[in-house]
Amino acid sequence: MAVHEVNGMEKRRNTYRKNKKERFVLNRFSRLNSYFTQILKLCLALALFVMAAILISGAGITAENGALNVSNNLFIDTDTLFVDSTNNKVGIGTASPSQRLEVRHDQDASTRLKVTNQGGGTSSSAIIQVTDDVTANFFNHYGSAYTSSGSAKQAGAELATNGAGGMSITSTNGAAVIRFYTGGNADNNERMRISEAGNVGIGTTAPNQRLMVAGNANITGTVYYGALQANSPVLERTAEPFVARCTVADDGKLVVEYIHFDAGAYARVIEAVNSDSASWWHRSCFEKNEKFKFLDSLNNNSITIEDIGFNWSMKTAFKK
Repeated sequence: MAVHEVNGMEKRRNTYRKNKKERFVLNRFSRLNSYFTQILKLCLALALFVMAAILISGAGITAENGALNVSNNLFIDTDTLFVDSTNNKVGIGTASPSQRLEVRHDQDASTRLKVTNQGGGTSSSAIIQVTDDVTANFFNHYGSAYTSSGSAKQAGAELATNGAGGMSITSTNGAAVIRFYTGGNADNNERMRISEAGNVGIGTTAPNQRLMVAGNANITGTVYYGALQANSPVLERTAEPFVARCTVADDGKLVVEYIHFDAGAYARVIEAVNSDSASWWHRSCFEKNEKFKFLDSLNNNSITIEDIGFNWSMKTAFKK
């Protein structure tokens, strides 16, 4: 065999051994790299598990069939939402709820609980319902397209109960009153109040009798005064010995009317009011009429006729 052929065969064997060695080294490195990658992934998974356990204190928390079950207390952002698993209470804005549900936000503004229904249909309403084992109480708000029926009025509100015990509106503070407004909540829109003494005022904020009406009253039924009964819509009584009725005639003049007994007979007497008369009924009628005219000119519901005085020397009314 020629020398150059031997040398060629030797070179091929050396090249083969070299390539085999290189493939072995590469395969070994690849396997090591694969092992290292798997170990790194495992370490990362363990680290994430530990971090999750630290962050959510995993005791009592399970995820099953798509549901997250928490058997201990649940906090979201400290006091944004708190669930007390021991006392079965929920707090929104507080981590110490005192009732089943407590909503708290301390601020220099209104904190509101809102129930919204923007359905806009003829039956759309928003209702807060409080129920016991038999009856229910409701605060209802009816939508702008609601079909009115009975006390359920379109774009209106209703406080209702179906309980046999009825409903009570209570002011427990001994100095507090109950007020009724229409047309807004401004002072001048107060229409009626029940004072702390139980006096009812209509058109006045300071009723000093069981019922006090500042303004005219139209009574179409029977009026009772003690044991007396009158079928007339007007029954007046004064501290004087007899009744005198002060009114305005159709010509605009102020007149006083009373029943006079003379010579065994009763007669109705009608006299034009004379402010210079010595008769008390003339003077009283004139004074009361001037007081009411002055009160009406003030247009202030917080002022009553009791706050108005009269100066006889000037024949003018004034605020005390």
